[in-house]
Amino acid sequence: MVFDWTALLLYLLAALALLGAPGSVPLALAAAGRRVGWRGTLPFFLGVEIGLGIGAALTAAGIMTALIAVPSIKLGLMIVAVAYLLYLAWRTAFAPIGRLAAGDFALNPLSGVIVGIANPKGFAAFAAIMAGFTIVPDMALWDGVVKWIGVMAVVIAVDIVWIAIGILIGSVDLSPRHERMINIGFGIAIVATAIFAFVTA
Repeated sequence: MVFDWTALLLYLLAALALLGAPGSVPLALAAAGRRVGWRGTLPFFLGVEIGLGIGAALTAAGIMTALIAVPSIKLGLMIVAVAYLLYLAWRTAFAPIGRLAAGDFALNPLSGVIVGIANPKGFAAFAAIMAGFTIVPDMALWDGVVKWIGVMAVVIAVDIVWIAIGILIGSVDLSPRHERMINIGFGIAIVATAIFAFVTA
């Protein structure tokens, strides 16, 4: 099996550029990190990565690309994802002031899976990245496997960074008024990016 190492490096850089920008899911992870810390965010984070991993695998196999080409399926996935993100934005904006116990924020693996897998815009990005590079020439199966591993490594690293940003913000000693303003800011940012993803998908 021969690797095109240049193509792999460019693929990872493209994945970082496309997936590293702030979006509704990274912002939701950052908000969760700020509210309940790493331990409290972990179940939601794992669910998100499982959902994205399933979607990325289906994209690598060409299945998800075909599914989201059907307008009704794409719309259904978007509605599910946006509905949950709007709920999470509301919970974030109006959460009680002060650090919460993990169970108080209603973050669980299933919620993460739903957000991760009902993400057509993310899968469109996966498809664009995966279609643009050939890493293992003449071996389509292994090329898909390597692309899946590469994109998931980038996604996991990026999401951990966003959680860390949230935890860092949460460690700052703020007045109740400023803490409420940050909560509302996170909520508005999640809503804005979710709506943007919906109208541009």
